[in-house]
Amino acid sequence: MSFLFSNRSVKYLAYTFSLVFVVYMVIFFQTDLTDNRVFQQLWNSGHIILFMVYSLLILKHVNRSAKQISYLKLFVFIVLSSLLLGVLIEILQSFTGRDKSMYDVQLDLVGAVSGFVVFSKLKQVCSRFVYNAVIFSVALFSLVSVAPLVLNIVDSFYQQEDFPLLLSNKHTTEFTRFGLTNSNISSVNSKTESPGQVSILKVNFIKSDDSAVTLFVPNISWADYSHIQFEILNPSDKTFILNFKINQKINNKTLPHFQSSLNYALNLKPGWNNFSIKFSDMHMDSHNDKFDFNRVRSLMFFILNLQQDKTVFISRIRLDK
Repeated sequence: MSFLFSNRSVKYLAYTFSLVFVVYMVIFFQTDLTDNRVFQQLWNSGHIILFMVYSLLILKHVNRSAKQISYLKLFVFIVLSSLLLGVLIEILQSFTGRDKSMYDVQLDLVGAVSGFVVFSKLKQVCSRFVYNAVIFSVALFSLVSVAPLVLNIVDSFYQQEDFPLLLSNKHTTEFTRFGLTNSNISSVNSKTESPGQVSILKVNFIKSDDSAVTLFVPNISWADYSHIQFEILNPSDKTFILNFKINQKINNKTLPHFQSSLNYALNLKPGWNNFSIKFSDMHMDSHNDKFDFNRVRSLMFFILNLQQDKTVFISRIRLDK
């Protein structure tokens, strides 16, 4: 019994508990709080902290070891092992209903290299020039990598403030609201294409089996609204169908996981097309009998089996009562 209460056993129990807790939080933890963009980005910053700790543990282990390892080899090991560990975490998350994200792996790498610089004795063994070059490179890489996270946080406040306007085309940060599948977007300043409006969204759908652009919306109830309105410019001389979908948040509490949606086929004639769509006129595609407007996750414009690239311009998207 004395072993159970020894300092060493308590230490091992603490390490084991910490490891289990971290594995659960990183791979299995799911909460509606992550639907809040600010919380989601702060949660993502945890990747940086986690891998800074990982670098610290590696460095402490090497310092205790009798072997002498060059800082270059140690740096390469930390970078490669962090990449492998980060990819493994994302793969495991995909089996728990969470999305895979290579951006998370990039944040893992930021944490690993930052931890190496902060916790190693690099300054003592390198020349001043080499040390400053490493600091500059790591700082630049970190700033570039963290910039999307900061822009997401900034835009989340714009998004909350603009609601029920879902896309205003006023803020450059609005690009962070989109998910792209075989497509790309840009902002166009053109009075010819959109009289009376400073800028509109240009969407290029690329030839593929599934080309889509997804607009993620704020975590605010739509229960008081009955319509969604927007304008789309078809610059070609031919009419075509653009599919439109409103997605509910994925239900992770049941198996299999599913995502309820409302669907509508947009008949795009050449020139400007004005749409005011009643939710009641949209087709239900779900395992449920009723769409929950308190849990709207995203909007999607998509084309299936696209034989050639197509371009459209989308004006403001807003809800109406």
